[in-house]
Amino acid sequence: MDAREPRCTGRSPQARGDSGPYSVPHYLHGGTPQARGRRIRRDHELAHAHGLLRTSAPAPSISLMSREAPAAGPRVPHNRSMHPWISSILLPAATALFIGLVITPRLEARNKRVRVVHEARDEFSRRVLIILSASGRLRESSIPAALVEQRPALAEKLTAERDRWIDQLEEATRFLVDNVETFGLSYATSRGRDIVGQFVVHGRGIVLSERTVETKAALLTDLAGPVQNIFFTRRWRVLTIGRSFVEFDRAVAALDEDLAEDTIAPSTSSDSPQPTG
Repeated sequence: MDAREPRCTGRSPQARGDSGPYSVPHYLHGGTPQARGRRIRRDHELAHAHGLLRTSAPAPSISLMSREAPAAGPRVPHNRSMHPWISSILLPAATALFIGLVITPRLEARNKRVRVVHEARDEFSRRVLIILSASGRLRESSIPAALVEQRPALAEKLTAERDRWIDQLEEATRFLVDNVETFGLSYATSRGRDIVGQFVVHGRGIVLSERTVETKAALLTDLAGPVQNIFFTRRWRVLTIGRSFVEFDRAVAALDEDLAEDTIAPSTSSDSPQPTG
């Protein structure tokens, strides 16, 4: 028998321990090692050409100077997901753009409106305190007639001070009636808005009336005291706020009674034309 021809031993490849992905067929056994090597290399080349042999060898590199195409293999699907660097740049940029164009202008406009409302309420509170303090000084600084006769210089100074306090009442009530829409409409309840409107209108009417200074000061104090407690006292002082509502209604009713008493019926002049029967 030729030494180059394969010898059949009658044993299966599994029995000889040749099982596995790289097992050599039984007909390649036998012969010289050089012959077996040539047969194995030939079988591997054929397997590579037909895509029948699966190995873990790396994919062949492509040279720019070579004209040979790479071996055909399974097609790898394209990754259609967004790259990490794109998501890390575009998403924060879009978020910042949305906040800058939509959220920030709305917040700035709202902050401006809130600031204007609070500033108007502060001015309202300041004018109410001016009315209370000026009215209290006028009530406590009446000039007696004896002082005018005995010390006219001092009486003149006191009169100048009283005129200055009256000017404060004039300025405070004029400001309130001219700017009532800036602070009066900012209150949520209709009851609060009604009280603000009544206080502003009645306070200005008292200052413009022909009552005495002491009467004006007393009426303004009765109006401004409850308003100060209703709008500018601590919210936990519930009893004080509830009592102030009653006091304000009583002060408004007293104004109506005082107006009825001070009403003068128009007198008929003697030289006015008389209707002829």
